[in-house]
This record gives sequence, structure tokens and C-alpha cells, in this order.
Amino acid sequence: MRYTVSAEAGIAQNADRMLMFSFPKGIRIEGKLAGTITTSLRKAVMSRTPNPLPPEISGHEAEDRTHAAYLPLIEPEHSTTPGNIRGVAILCPPGKPGLVELLKKVLHTTAFRLEIPGATLRLKPQPSTTATEWTTPSRTWTTVTPIVLDRFPGKGNESAELARACRTAGLPEPTEIRTARSPFTTAATDLAPADLPRKTRLPYTHAHITFPDAIPGPVVLGSQRYLGMGLFRPAATTV
Repeated sequence: MRYTVSAEAGIAQNADRMLMFSFPKGIRIEGKLAGTITTSLRKAVMSRTPNPLPPEISGHEAEDRTHAAYLPLIEPEHSTTPGNIRGVAILCPPGKPGLVELLKKVLHTTAFRLEIPGATLRLKPQPSTTATEWTTPSRTWTTVTPIVLDRFPGKGNESAELARACRTAGLPEPTEIRTARSPFTTAATDLAPADLPRKTRLPYTHAHITFPDAIPGPVVLGSQRYLGMGLFRPAATTV
């Protein structure tokens, strides 16, 4: 997933390619179900999209092209239920306005429901302005879901691997990276290996990353980024 690093241009463009949905009023889902939620969201979107299914939606045959990411919207620290999931979002690849319009057509015009174990949730579309919680430019970003690394970094090399992931994504070289197995904030999910969307032997970690200049989000890194792992919140909304 490539990023626009100009804060002025990036914030509006990135918000416009995020399709935001809230759960029914009063419904919050435990954060450890983030992987279940995003996997179910991907299936729901694929089932409603007419054939031929664009590879940017399924990820199948996408090769090196970026495709849609399915994200859990985690409650911030100042909420009454920090770390819980209050909704979902679909982040479309940059430069694909036709894909955004297609998804709006199939997801906004009729009832869109998310099937999860034990419940069916009707998703309510939200305006793109609600995406600013995730797109606001910031120098410092903190994970709300753990990053599953792209490869085994070797002992003590997690920060170097995350710096490489930032460069690959088109982000600036970080000036500081801190990693930890546990979240840096209560507004984040603490997942066990079985909670990840896909089984993997790759290591995963939470991270707190600082860049030399403010960049717009959303920032999503790691091998399971398309299923909402490695999602960051700008520091301005974590305190």
C-alpha cells in the first residue's frame, strides 16, 4: 500500500477513499475480535460486488497491485470503551475513484449487514469526514492493531524491519521506532496468535513510530495489513 506523504494533498484524498461504517447504536465489539470482523467484512463486500470481481477487492490475482484493506475502527482512549470496535472501514487503493464509486453503489444503496459468530450487524454508512480520525497528519503514529511482520527480522531487528516496511510503503524514513508485544495505549487491541485474521508463524508487534515530518494517514503496515492488522492512529487522537 503506497502513501501520499504531502499533508496538504493527502488528507482529503485519503479520506475520500475510505468508506466508513458504524455498528448499530450502542453496539461495541471486543477488540480481540478485530481479525474476525475484518475477515467477515471482506467476505461481505465480495459477496455483494457483481462479477467479474475486481482483483483490488478480493486480492486474488492482484500480483503487485495494491488492493482494498478491510479495517476495524477501534475506539480511542477518550471514549467509554477504549480498544473496542465501533465500526469498520474499507480503504480503497489510491488512484481508483471508479472502485470507490462501485463500492458506494453496492454497499450504500441497500442494507449492508455483517455476519459474525452469534450476531448479524447492520452497518450504517458514515460521511468521509469521519475518516479524519485516521487521516489527520501527524509525526507520531501508534498501532491500534499489531503489525504482522513481512518476514523474520532476526533477534533485536524488529525496528529495522519496520523501517524497511515504511520505505517500501513510500513513507519517510522514521526517526524513532519503538516496539512492544503489548499495546502502547489502552485504545488498541492485544491479540493472541489465534486472534490474527490468518494463521502465521511470522512475528507480530505493536509499534510507536515517529517521522521527521507530519504525514497524513491512514497508515497500515505489515503482511496482514489488508485485513486490518498494523493499523495506526495519529498521536493527536491517542491522548
